Amino acid sequence: MRMRCHIEVGVSPVLALGRDVARSIILVAPERVEQVRALVQDLTLIISNDGAPRCSIDPKGKTITVSRKMLEHLWCTALAYWVLYSRHLAGRTVTKREELDLTADKQTYAAMKLLKWSIDTVIRSVDKPWPEGLYRPCVNPDHGSEVHVANELLFTAVAFLLHHELSHYRLAHSAGTERVDTIDQERDADYEAANWMLGACRGEVLVKRSIGVATAFMAMVALDIHARRYEPARHPRSIERLINTLDRYVTDPHHVVWGLTVGSLKVHLDFMNVKVHNRAFESARQAAEEYAEVLSRQPASD
Repeated sequence: MRMRCHIEVGVSPVLALGRDVARSIILVAPERVEQVRALVQDLTLIISNDGAPRCSIDPKGKTITVSRKMLEHLWCTALAYWVLYSRHLAGRTVTKREELDLTADKQTYAAMKLLKWSIDTVIRSVDKPWPEGLYRPCVNPDHGSEVHVANELLFTAVAFLLHHELSHYRLAHSAGTERVDTIDQERDADYEAANWMLGACRGEVLVKRSIGVATAFMAMVALDIHARRYEPARHPRSIERLINTLDRYVTDPHHVVWGLTVGSLKVHLDFMNVKVHNRAFESARQAAEEYAEVLSRQPASD
């Protein structure tokens, strides 16, 4: 028996990818297809036409729900960071402070504008239609195009979030009342989901899957930075979740996933005027640790 999928009706272009989103929980790790099919049988995935970013599991109802806004935000995140990395950072070793004009390149500007739209609509709790004249998801884009890469990273990122929710189910987590209990459960679910996706892969497969996992976390990190939400009530800090999870599988401090993560993170720090030390780093991984430390000292919003 296969997992069922229900996609609510809506006009967002990301909903056209709904069937592939549903398949991602199984196909993200082909080496474990039979195992995951056994886990998700009798479950129903609901892709809701909801304007707030949500991903949750209802163990009693045997449903996992991911919202349209979550998919939109993940897609915008994936696109913006890939455009930034591929056009400005790939193949470079940055050891000192450099200035990048993200408005000079038309495609970069469009990708960043789309990401800002997504972040603003989430933080302000407003539901606006997809902006005209900017990148947008579509089925069967040109292979290798930026839209194609964004689609693939969306599928990998949302697969991680779905496996995170499935891990709560598999680990028999209950809604605890103590903050430390819920934080421990979230961390355990992160590690379980990451092990499912990253534990048995190497090389180019590890690159793609780890970037997808980083995209899922960075979508949260960006929202936390822009909302000045540096100490969540019932989850570990998003930047710590990202670093601690990737550290288990990405041991090379110069790995592409660290470069993409640090470059993307710095964009948000600069936009929100969060100051970091102007010094050289030995690796992108070291820079990530430094930025996490800086964020830990920031005052939270009222």
